[in-house]
Amino acid sequence: MKIYEDKSEFPTFSGDFKIKNWVHPELHETMLPHDSVPRLNLHRESVPLNPSKDALILDLSLTEGNLWKQLDEEEIVYYYDLLRKLSGSRGVIRFLEVPGEENLLLRLTEKNYQFPELIARVDAGAKLDKLPTETLVSDFAGSDFTLQSFSHSSREDEAKAIKTFIQKCSDAGKMPVVRLLDVSRASIDSYLLPLFQSFLKISNERHLPVRVRLVDSLGLWSPHPNAGFPRGLPHLLHTLINKCGYPGEWLSVEAANDTAMAAAVVQSAWLYGAGVAGVTLGGRGQRAGLSSMESALAELLAIRADSPRINLALIRDLENLVTASGKVPKLSNHAPYLGDSIFQHRRCGNENIANAYDPSLVWGGQVSRILSPHSTRQDLVNWLKDHLGRGVILTTEHPGVVKMIDWVNLCKQDPLDNKEVLRQARRFLPGFFVMEGLNND
Repeated sequence: MKIYEDKSEFPTFSGDFKIKNWVHPELHETMLPHDSVPRLNLHRESVPLNPSKDALILDLSLTEGNLWKQLDEEEIVYYYDLLRKLSGSRGVIRFLEVPGEENLLLRLTEKNYQFPELIARVDAGAKLDKLPTETLVSDFAGSDFTLQSFSHSSREDEAKAIKTFIQKCSDAGKMPVVRLLDVSRASIDSYLLPLFQSFLKISNERHLPVRVRLVDSLGLWSPHPNAGFPRGLPHLLHTLINKCGYPGEWLSVEAANDTAMAAAVVQSAWLYGAGVAGVTLGGRGQRAGLSSMESALAELLAIRADSPRINLALIRDLENLVTASGKVPKLSNHAPYLGDSIFQHRRCGNENIANAYDPSLVWGGQVSRILSPHSTRQDLVNWLKDHLGRGVILTTEHPGVVKMIDWVNLCKQDPLDNKEVLRQARRFLPGFFVMEGLNND
């Protein structure tokens, strides 16, 4: 966190925008028709790259991922311990958002960790001075949709409520984070830009950075640099940072995965200037969830020039912690990075054909072979050696292998179920199971 000592260091907003209350709300019916999939407004000119100096992660697993309701206090404290280790010495997982529960916050602040910094989610009208965290976040409407349904107020009234929250945080010695909901359907010139102009004005008056979290509540954002308002995230970031002068390090992005674009949006956010991306472990969250922490870490390591050294295998420890009690469902076998099935491959030869890198060295996952009706004798022999032990002497000419491959090739299931293959192996190769002490089901 950068603490500004000299008021002259604060940026000023370029342009002069005023909030305009609507007679009729701006609902973007042309681009977002209610009876069709959302449209995409493409510009001929693309937005130039503006990579964030430090691509950082905000963990929303406890709040947006709802884990705080499913884990007990001791599990949450241990989660925080593991997250600190995963963050590495440079704190790439820079923030952890937690509910504004005073007892829980006290337990976590006792750790006195530099990273991840704790951000407490609070109601804007709550008493803020007693909470032990330095940073507080509260929700506000970012579009006319949410003004109608969430806050039931006008644009000017919502702007006043945000200003009051920032002032209350300042008076209590806290750092404010304004969480703007549904920004992917925002009215840009008549609401969003005037808001940001007022944020910089307050920052200069209060000598206090005003962080803003831009939330795509419905997963509408496009990461494409030619996509225009309201759906184009690069266009929005370029307007706020390059044209209007808002500091990119004060901006964070949180995107729902309803259209399966959240992981790409996270990468796009960093490439076009936002300092922080909000994610959850395993992509957990309402409806289709958010971008996953594991995919964000992979993208962060891919684009950060300084290549921070972090132990990605600790992600599995986090996942095992949250699912151990059975209250939190385990991820699908096909979940990216953490699913049991994703590092499987069908061929017996070079496993690099199926995997870009060794997952056992990076994620702590295991590479495993699977069989299909198209598998060869060599595929089968390698699969059997994996399951019987690499020291087993078995060739493609073994009579049991010759017979068993016929069964494999006649199967209708693709891929074959490992348990069923083992059961058939006991039938075709009984001597190996007796020798290995594996003849019992």
